[in-house]
Amino acid sequence: MARPFGERDLRPRVRSLDVRSYRDARDLFAAVYDAAAERQGILRELEQMESKEGVRAQSYEPMPRAGSVSDKMAATDARIDYEGEKDPLLAEDDALIALAESLIWGPRGGDMTGGVLHVMGYRTAKAIERHYVHLVPWPALAREWGMSEKQCRRVADRGLDAMDYLGMVGSVRGVGRAEG
Repeated sequence: MARPFGERDLRPRVRSLDVRSYRDARDLFAAVYDAAAERQGILRELEQMESKEGVRAQSYEPMPRAGSVSDKMAATDARIDYEGEKDPLLAEDDALIALAESLIWGPRGGDMTGGVLHVMGYRTAKAIERHYVHLVPWPALAREWGMSEKQCRRVADRGLDAMDYLGMVGSVRGVGRAEG
């Protein structure tokens, strides 16, 4: 079961695209949740760094300021360095999220020919995606859908159970038939 948003876990980092690296669908989607949270945090940090840069008009004349020596590009340089450092992590996170999306929606992305969508239906697929990929907490999802938190979790758990039953490859192919 996924932990509440923002709560830290001491599990080792797993970003394998080999579904056999995971114990089950819950383990895989816990890693997806972690990847989505990490991605969101990195992008938020980059956005904050960029906002500190500010918009500056190009000047070709030196404009010394009394009593200060500062590099006007320091904030930009720091952001570019951070971005370069985090690019490999973002690529790993994006790849794992793409794998999760193929398990949820199928290889062609929601055309009802694959994924949990085909096997279990739209609501199940959407519950898994909203929580594990889009990081929507269960209480918020329950309010959106007019259901209890327990019902929302049960909908997603049924989809994860189906993935375990069919195997990940069968889940992507959408073996079975949607119930609704």
